[in-house]
Amino acid sequence: MLPGKVPALCLPSISRDTRAAILIFSQKACKSSSSQAWLNRHVSDHFVKMSKYDGYRARSAYKLIEIDDKFRILKPGLKALDCGAAPGSWTQVLVERIVNSDPKACGKVVAVDKLGFSPVDGAKILAQCDFTLPETKRKILEAFDVNVSNSKIDLVLSDMAPNTTSDSDTNHRRIVTLVYNCLKFAVEILDEKSTSSSFLCKLWDGSETKNLIKDLKLLFAKVDTIKPDSSRDESSELFVLARNFLGLRK
Repeated sequence: MLPGKVPALCLPSISRDTRAAILIFSQKACKSSSSQAWLNRHVSDHFVKMSKYDGYRARSAYKLIEIDDKFRILKPGLKALDCGAAPGSWTQVLVERIVNSDPKACGKVVAVDKLGFSPVDGAKILAQCDFTLPETKRKILEAFDVNVSNSKIDLVLSDMAPNTTSDSDTNHRRIVTLVYNCLKFAVEILDEKSTSSSFLCKLWDGSETKNLIKDLKLLFAKVDTIKPDSSRDESSELFVLARNFLGLRK
Protein backbone atom coordinates (compact mmCIF):
# COMPACT_ATOMS: atom_id res chain seq x y z
CA MET A 1 0.00 0.00 0.00
CA LEU A 2 1.34 3.44 -0.93
CA PRO A 3 2.07 5.98 1.85
CA GLY A 4 -0.99 8.07 2.62
CA LYS A 5 -3.46 5.56 1.20
CA VAL A 6 -6.20 4.57 3.61
CA PRO A 7 -7.25 0.91 3.62
CA ALA A 8 -10.84 0.12 2.76
CA LEU A 9 -12.95 -0.13 5.89
CA CYS A 10 -15.95 -2.41 6.26
CA LEU A 11 -18.25 -0.24 8.33
CA PRO A 12 -21.86 -1.27 7.76
CA SER A 13 -24.77 0.04 9.78
CA ILE A 14 -23.21 3.35 10.81
CA SER A 15 -24.10 6.88 9.83
CA ARG A 16 -22.39 8.80 7.04
CA ASP A 17 -21.03 11.37 9.53
CA THR A 18 -19.57 8.68 11.77
CA ARG A 19 -18.00 6.94 8.79
CA ALA A 20 -16.47 10.23 7.62
CA ALA A 21 -15.05 10.88 11.08
CA ILE A 22 -13.48 7.43 11.19
CA LEU A 23 -11.94 7.89 7.74
CA ILE A 24 -10.48 11.28 8.71
CA PHE A 25 -8.99 9.77 11.88
CA SER A 26 -7.60 6.82 9.92
CA GLN A 27 -6.01 9.12 7.35
CA LYS A 28 -4.31 11.16 10.07
CA ALA A 29 -3.05 8.00 11.74
CA CYS A 30 -1.72 6.66 8.44
CA LYS A 31 -0.02 9.96 7.70
CA SER A 32 1.62 10.01 11.13
CA SER A 33 2.69 6.38 10.81
CA SER A 34 4.03 6.97 7.30
CA SER A 35 5.98 10.01 8.45
CA GLN A 36 7.56 8.08 11.29
CA ALA A 37 8.38 5.16 9.01
CA TRP A 38 9.93 7.55 6.51
CA LEU A 39 12.00 9.14 9.26
CA ASN A 40 13.25 5.75 10.44
CA ARG A 41 14.18 4.78 6.91
CA HIS A 42 15.88 8.12 6.38
CA VAL A 43 18.16 7.51 9.36
CA SER A 44 19.28 4.15 7.99
CA ASP A 45 19.05 4.72 4.24
CA HIS A 46 22.67 5.80 3.88
CA PHE A 47 24.00 2.54 5.26
CA VAL A 48 21.32 0.41 3.62
CA LYS A 49 22.21 1.86 0.22
CA MET A 50 25.92 1.49 0.92
CA SER A 51 25.48 -2.16 1.91
CA LYS A 52 23.70 -2.92 -1.35
CA TYR A 53 26.33 -1.07 -3.36
CA ASP A 54 29.22 -2.75 -1.52
CA GLY A 55 27.62 -6.18 -1.61
CA TYR A 56 27.14 -6.64 2.14
CA ARG A 57 24.18 -8.63 3.37
CA ALA A 58 23.23 -6.11 6.07
CA ARG A 59 24.06 -2.59 7.19
CA SER A 60 25.63 -4.06 10.35
CA ALA A 61 28.78 -4.66 8.31
CA TYR A 62 29.65 -0.99 8.73
CA LYS A 63 29.57 -1.25 12.50
CA LEU A 64 32.39 -3.79 12.41
CA ILE A 65 34.22 -1.83 9.73
CA GLU A 66 34.07 1.34 11.83
CA ILE A 67 35.27 -0.48 14.94
CA ASP A 68 38.16 -2.08 13.07
CA ASP A 69 39.15 1.15 11.35
CA LYS A 70 39.58 2.68 14.80
CA PHE A 71 41.08 -0.20 16.78
CA ARG A 72 42.73 -2.36 14.08
CA ILE A 73 41.69 -5.71 15.52
CA LEU A 74 41.25 -7.53 12.19
CA LYS A 75 44.69 -8.47 10.93
CA PRO A 76 45.69 -10.84 8.13
CA GLY A 77 46.37 -14.36 9.33
CA LEU A 78 44.25 -14.30 12.49
CA LYS A 79 41.71 -16.94 13.48
CA ALA A 80 38.28 -15.42 14.16
CA LEU A 81 35.01 -16.90 15.43
CA ASP A 82 31.81 -15.05 14.47
CA CYS A 83 28.98 -15.99 16.88
CA GLY A 84 25.42 -15.23 15.85
CA ALA A 85 26.69 -14.65 12.34
CA ALA A 86 23.47 -14.73 10.27
CA PRO A 87 22.89 -13.26 7.74
CA GLY A 88 26.66 -13.06 7.32
CA SER A 89 27.62 -9.39 6.97
CA TRP A 90 30.21 -9.50 9.76
CA THR A 91 31.55 -12.73 8.30
CA GLN A 92 32.01 -10.96 4.96
CA VAL A 93 34.05 -8.21 6.62
CA LEU A 94 36.13 -10.74 8.54
CA VAL A 95 36.96 -12.64 5.37
CA GLU A 96 37.91 -9.44 3.56
CA ARG A 97 40.26 -8.24 6.27
CA ILE A 98 41.63 -11.46 7.74
CA VAL A 99 41.68 -13.87 4.82
CA ASN A 100 41.56 -12.08 1.46
CA SER A 101 43.78 -9.13 2.38
CA ASP A 102 46.77 -11.48 2.53
CA PRO A 103 46.04 -15.07 1.46
CA LYS A 104 49.59 -16.15 2.29
CA ALA A 105 48.99 -15.30 5.96
CA CYS A 106 46.48 -18.18 6.17
CA GLY A 107 43.79 -16.43 8.19
CA LYS A 108 40.68 -18.40 9.08
CA VAL A 109 37.08 -17.41 9.82
CA VAL A 110 34.42 -19.67 11.31
CA ALA A 111 30.83 -18.41 11.53
CA VAL A 112 28.14 -20.04 13.65
CA ASP A 113 24.43 -19.33 14.12
CA LYS A 114 21.29 -21.14 15.24
CA LEU A 115 19.67 -19.88 12.04
CA GLY A 116 20.41 -21.07 8.56
CA PHE A 117 22.22 -18.67 6.23
CA SER A 118 23.96 -18.74 2.89
CA PRO A 119 27.66 -19.63 2.58
CA VAL A 120 30.28 -16.89 2.60
CA ASP A 121 33.25 -17.58 0.35
CA GLY A 122 36.39 -17.89 2.43
CA ALA A 123 34.65 -18.81 5.70
CA LYS A 124 33.57 -22.04 7.33
CA ILE A 125 29.84 -21.81 8.04
CA LEU A 126 28.20 -23.72 10.88
CA ALA A 127 24.53 -22.94 10.30
CA GLN A 128 21.70 -24.15 12.50
CA CYS A 129 24.18 -24.79 15.31
CA ASP A 130 23.88 -23.59 18.91
CA PHE A 131 27.38 -22.56 19.98
CA THR A 132 26.54 -23.23 23.65
CA LEU A 133 26.20 -26.95 22.98
CA PRO A 134 29.26 -29.22 23.42
CA GLU A 135 28.76 -30.71 19.96
CA THR A 136 28.91 -27.29 18.32
CA LYS A 137 31.99 -26.34 20.31
CA ARG A 138 33.66 -29.50 19.05
CA LYS A 139 32.76 -28.58 15.47
CA ILE A 140 34.17 -25.07 15.97
CA LEU A 141 37.49 -26.39 17.25
CA GLU A 142 37.65 -28.89 14.39
CA ALA A 143 36.97 -26.12 11.88
CA PHE A 144 39.92 -24.14 13.25
CA ASP A 145 41.99 -27.32 13.62
CA VAL A 146 42.79 -26.36 17.21
CA ASN A 147 42.04 -27.62 20.70
CA VAL A 148 41.72 -25.96 24.07
CA SER A 149 45.05 -27.27 25.36
CA ASN A 150 47.46 -25.93 22.73
CA SER A 151 46.94 -23.86 19.57
CA LYS A 152 44.05 -21.43 20.12
CA ILE A 153 42.27 -18.62 18.27
CA ASP A 154 42.65 -14.85 18.25
CA LEU A 155 39.20 -13.26 18.00
CA VAL A 156 35.72 -14.04 19.26
CA LEU A 157 32.98 -11.72 18.02
CA SER A 158 29.28 -11.66 18.87
CA ASP A 159 26.60 -9.67 17.09
CA MET A 160 23.95 -11.90 18.64
CA ALA A 161 20.62 -10.58 19.82
CA PRO A 162 17.89 -12.42 21.75
CA ASN A 163 14.20 -12.49 21.03
CA THR A 164 12.86 -9.20 22.31
CA THR A 165 9.88 -8.17 24.41
CA SER A 166 8.24 -4.81 25.04
CA ASP A 167 10.30 -4.49 28.24
CA SER A 168 13.75 -2.97 27.70
CA ASP A 169 15.15 -4.31 30.98
CA THR A 170 14.16 -7.86 30.04
CA ASN A 171 15.80 -7.40 26.64
CA HIS A 172 18.94 -6.05 28.30
CA ARG A 173 19.21 -8.99 30.68
CA ARG A 174 18.67 -11.45 27.86
CA ILE A 175 21.45 -10.03 25.72
CA VAL A 176 23.79 -9.89 28.73
CA THR A 177 23.15 -13.61 29.24
CA LEU A 178 24.12 -14.22 25.61
CA VAL A 179 27.29 -12.18 26.05
CA TYR A 180 28.33 -14.15 29.13
CA ASN A 181 27.65 -17.43 27.33
CA CYS A 182 29.89 -16.28 24.51
CA LEU A 183 32.52 -14.97 26.91
CA LYS A 184 32.61 -18.29 28.75
CA PHE A 185 33.56 -20.04 25.53
CA ALA A 186 35.93 -17.24 24.52
CA VAL A 187 38.12 -17.59 27.60
CA GLU A 188 38.50 -21.29 26.82
CA ILE A 189 39.75 -20.78 23.29
CA LEU A 190 41.43 -17.36 23.12
CA ASP A 191 45.21 -17.37 22.98
CA GLU A 192 46.56 -15.52 26.00
CA LYS A 193 50.02 -15.50 24.40
CA SER A 194 48.75 -13.44 21.46
CA THR A 195 48.56 -9.65 21.78
CA SER A 196 45.79 -9.81 19.16
CA SER A 197 43.44 -11.86 21.34
CA SER A 198 40.21 -9.88 21.55
CA PHE A 199 36.52 -10.22 22.38
CA LEU A 200 33.90 -8.00 20.72
CA CYS A 201 30.23 -8.15 21.62
CA LYS A 202 27.00 -6.28 21.00
CA LEU A 203 25.05 -5.05 24.00
CA TRP A 204 21.92 -3.09 24.78
CA ASP A 205 22.90 -0.69 27.52
CA GLY A 206 21.32 -1.22 30.91
CA SER A 207 21.75 -2.01 34.58
CA GLU A 208 24.24 -4.84 34.07
CA THR A 209 26.58 -3.01 31.69
CA LYS A 210 28.95 -1.79 34.41
CA ASN A 211 29.22 -5.25 35.94
CA LEU A 212 29.99 -6.79 32.56
CA ILE A 213 32.72 -4.25 31.88
CA LYS A 214 34.13 -4.83 35.36
CA ASP A 215 34.32 -8.58 34.68
CA LEU A 216 35.95 -8.02 31.29
CA LYS A 217 38.63 -5.85 32.88
CA LEU A 218 39.64 -8.83 35.00
CA LEU A 219 40.26 -10.84 31.84
CA PHE A 220 41.56 -8.29 29.33
CA ALA A 221 44.13 -5.49 29.50
CA LYS A 222 41.97 -2.99 27.60
CA VAL A 223 38.18 -2.58 27.49
CA ASP A 224 36.34 0.03 25.40
CA THR A 225 32.67 0.79 24.80
CA ILE A 226 31.77 1.96 21.30
CA LYS A 227 28.69 3.53 19.73
CA PRO A 228 29.28 3.28 15.95
CA ASP A 229 27.91 5.99 13.67
CA SER A 230 25.87 3.31 11.91
CA SER A 231 24.00 2.52 15.15
CA ARG A 232 20.77 4.47 15.35
CA ASP A 233 20.89 7.40 17.75
CA GLU A 234 17.73 6.33 19.54
CA SER A 235 18.99 2.78 20.05
CA SER A 236 20.58 1.61 23.31
CA GLU A 237 22.91 -0.54 21.22
CA LEU A 238 26.60 -0.34 21.94
CA PHE A 239 29.60 -2.59 21.46
CA VAL A 240 32.16 -3.65 24.02
CA LEU A 241 35.67 -4.41 22.81
CA ALA A 242 38.03 -6.24 25.16
CA ARG A 243 41.63 -6.58 23.96
CA ASN A 244 44.80 -8.37 25.02
CA PHE A 245 43.44 -11.44 26.78
CA LEU A 246 45.22 -11.98 30.11
CA GLY A 247 44.14 -15.56 30.60
CA LEU A 248 42.34 -17.09 33.55
CA ARG A 249 44.16 -16.19 36.72
CA LYS A 250 44.88 -19.20 38.88
